[in-house]
This record gives sequence, structure tokens and C-alpha cells, in this order.
Amino acid sequence: GAAGTGLRSLGLSSPHMYQAKLAPAEVTTILRANEYTSTDMPPGPVKSFDMNTLQSNNPIEDAHSEAVLTIGGGLLFGIYDGHGGAACGQVVAKRLLHYIAAGLLAPKDLARHMKLVQEGDTNNPEYSLVNTINDHFELVQDLRDLYQQSYVEYLQMLHSKRVEIGNNEQIHDVEDILIHAFNTLDADMSREAISRPGGVVNMKTVTVA
Repeated sequence: GAAGTGLRSLGLSSPHMYQAKLAPAEVTTILRANEYTSTDMPPGPVKSFDMNTLQSNNPIEDAHSEAVLTIGGGLLFGIYDGHGGAACGQVVAKRLLHYIAAGLLAPKDLARHMKLVQEGDTNNPEYSLVNTINDHFELVQDLRDLYQQSYVEYLQMLHSKRVEIGNNEQIHDVEDILIHAFNTLDADMSREAISRPGGVVNMKTVTVA
């Protein structure tokens, strides 16, 4: 090998990645940019809630959802850890609470809600089981139509299951309801991403799945 001088140079691997330290006021601004407080709550033990998001990548891949149940009262909160893009977390945030809320319904309420959805009676306050809070994300129309069809099929499945077990008014296990809602939505999203024989691939549903 070639003779060296014995001196070695020190090089920075990514000098362009260097970032100056932020001033305390700048840090506070970043930390509080996505803060949200809701005090307009229905009667009940929860008088208000606070939330915040702080992104570790750009665009942020995580999502969240908060909602008031329109039947029976109560609140649902969800946080969704996204990977490989924001689409999956955003869509789950839009859909999962509806699946959970439907699973929590008593048989007679489920039958009434299913009828409203099938008839498209959007003016009825029980057409949607959740009133979302601080939701600024909108789905495109073709996805809304597809997801609505999957939701109707989910309601029909729930109704058939309730009839099969004898229309028991008692909700036995909330954990089972949560697991069933999550697994059903997961299966729906996978099924929606699969093109029908001879059909074209829907890149929107593939990206979500």
C-alpha cells in the first residue's frame, strides 16, 4: 500500500443535517401547535378532555379520533400508530369507532339503526352512531361509498348474530365487542384492496391496506 503521513482527517457524515438548537419559545410553539381542548361535552362524568399530537416524521403517519355516542351516551377515543404512510391510520380513525358503536348497541337499537342506514335517512340523528370531535379529514366520495357498503354488511352480520343468540339485551363482554369490531374492519380493509376477477386494482384501497 501507499505510504501515509500518519495523519487522519475527520469528516462529518452528514454536515447538511446539522440543526441549530431551538430557543425555548420556539420549542413551546412546536409542542403546542396541535393542542386541542374540548369543553362542550354532553352531561356525564367527563366534563372536558385535552389532546395533542407531535409528529416525529413529515407528514405525520399517526391518527386519532374522538367521538360522542349518539345512542346510549358515552365517549370513544382512539389512537392509531401509522407505518408506511398516513392513509391506513387516517381511514381506521374514520371507520373504527362506527364499528365499535354498532357492536355496543342493544338488538332493537341495532335493528333501527340498520334500517336508517339502509334507507339512507341521513337527517335522522341516529343515522350516525358517533358525533366526531375535532375531525378535519374527509374521505373521497368513491371510498365513502365503498366503506358504506362494507358497514351495511357489518350491520347485517351483527344483526344476524344477535338473532342467533336470542336477542339478548345484555352486553356480556365489551372486550369481545372491541376485538370483533377491530378484526372485522381489518378484514374489510383487506377485502376492499383485492380486485375482483377481471377488475382493475384500486390503488386507493391498496394504499390503505
